[in-house]
Amino acid sequence: KNSSIQEQEERRIEIEKNLARRPGPDVVEQMNSYQQDVKKKSKQMKAMASELNMHQAQVNEYKREIDKMSTELNDYKRKYF
Repeated sequence: KNSSIQEQEERRIEIEKNLARRPGPDVVEQMNSYQQDVKKKSKQMKAMASELNMHQAQVNEYKREIDKMSTELNDYKRKYF
């Protein structure tokens, strides 16, 4: 009987230790808030990355157009000068 009481006491102490290690409701709420913020920022970053890719493609197109016009200009210069 005494060992049974001692075992129960040890279990109770172990359970209390486990409960003490768990975060409180305020910590859980803060973590949830952080997770939502991270999801929101990730979504914003993906949108910005897509926008950046679009602008980079546009810049590359403009560069090709400038090269083409420069070549044409040089051709005209050689013809007429």
